[in-house]
Amino acid sequence: VGSEMCIRDRAEHAGQWLYEEGMAYNYGLNFKKRDVKRGRLMIEASASSGFPMAVAYCHYWGWNGMKKDRKRAVAMYVKIEQETKGYHWAQFMLGVCFRHGDGTDQDYTKAFEWWTKSSERENSLAMCWIGICYEKGQGCDQNQTKAVGLYEKSANSGYCGAMFNCGVCYNSGPVSYTHLT
Repeated sequence: VGSEMCIRDRAEHAGQWLYEEGMAYNYGLNFKKRDVKRGRLMIEASASSGFPMAVAYCHYWGWNGMKKDRKRAVAMYVKIEQETKGYHWAQFMLGVCFRHGDGTDQDYTKAFEWWTKSSERENSLAMCWIGICYEKGQGCDQNQTKAVGLYEKSANSGYCGAMFNCGVCYNSGPVSYTHLT
């Protein structure tokens, strides 16, 4: 599975690396210090290069001179997810859209399902959001033990928000930090 995943997930577009590094800085992933401005610049540069996921992300937020159009972003995420047979960032963003009802109906169960798929591809942000779902009982049965376990897994993968969640849980019990809400 390891070598197969590497081949499948290998950058096929020059803008993919920029997008993925931009996401890492934007959210504080891969043990990077969170730097939203740097992350946005990298994501916008990726969109300018034509990387579809970055273009969709810019439509989601209204960045890079693109009109904020979340329905269009959702359609693009679905297409990207299907064409790539499971690009973890498309899966993650579909989870975000369903959680918040952005460009689609709000549906916690679908958000949980998309984040689970993304998490299976080692997306540490998705792992944390699944933890939040378990903590709040949104889209799944409430389970504090699973929530803390997912926060720990996400933190060990380098997501700063999950590190914070772990600290709060260790100190006073589950209370989640989310910067997407």
